[in-house]
Amino acid sequence: MVAVVVFRLRLLVCLVLRLVVAVVVFRFRLLVCLVLRLVVAVVVFRFRLLVCLVLRLVVAVVVFRFRLLVCLVLRLVVAVVVFRLRQGDCPLPPSTTVLACPPDLSAPRLPTRPAACRAQVAARAEFPAQPVCPAAPVLVVALSHLARR
Repeated sequence: MVAVVVFRLRLLVCLVLRLVVAVVVFRFRLLVCLVLRLVVAVVVFRFRLLVCLVLRLVVAVVVFRFRLLVCLVLRLVVAVVVFRLRQGDCPLPPSTTVLACPPDLSAPRLPTRPAACRAQVAARAEFPAQPVCPAAPVLVVALSHLARR
């Protein structure tokens, strides 16, 4: 009789540890499979133990969902920042941008601009792929690396 109880407790501890590992590793399918196994294993135990394990399972699922939600929110923020940097939306103040002239290239206003500004407009037309923000390439690489983690 004691051997059967010890065997069942060991099986239960093993399943709970595997459940914790599944939550940490973010494997949802494994989590569902282990929940089903845990329910089957718990059916033969007393009601008090069943309630305790269900509460632990609920806590594990809530922690799993919260961590997944935080991860998804961080990835969304990084994606938005990277997208804005690639669009040339520089978050730095205008004094730190490479090209300080307004992007208006209409013909009537072009001759009234100073020579330095006309040179910047011409340079911008020749190299349209260059980022407006000098820190953008570094930030894009850093944020892309962060998004992968």
